[in-house]
Amino acid sequence: MLFFWQFQVKYMGTVFLVITENIFMTIASYWHLQHKEVALWKAILISWGIAFFEYCLTVPANRLGFFSS
Repeated sequence: MLFFWQFQVKYMGTVFLVITENIFMTIASYWHLQHKEVALWKAILISWGIAFFEYCLTVPANRLGFFSS
């Protein structure tokens, strides 16, 4: 039973970051579909701005997952 808790604590940071970055990526991908009144160039910049924060979570998640194994 102790092994399960060690596993759970060890990988929860990675799991949390991956879930959070997926939420950011979904928002970045579908935001422009809900706001058709925004000019295309603005929609592109906003989507890339949101995706930047997704990238800021992806890199640490990958590093945590790689170095935890």
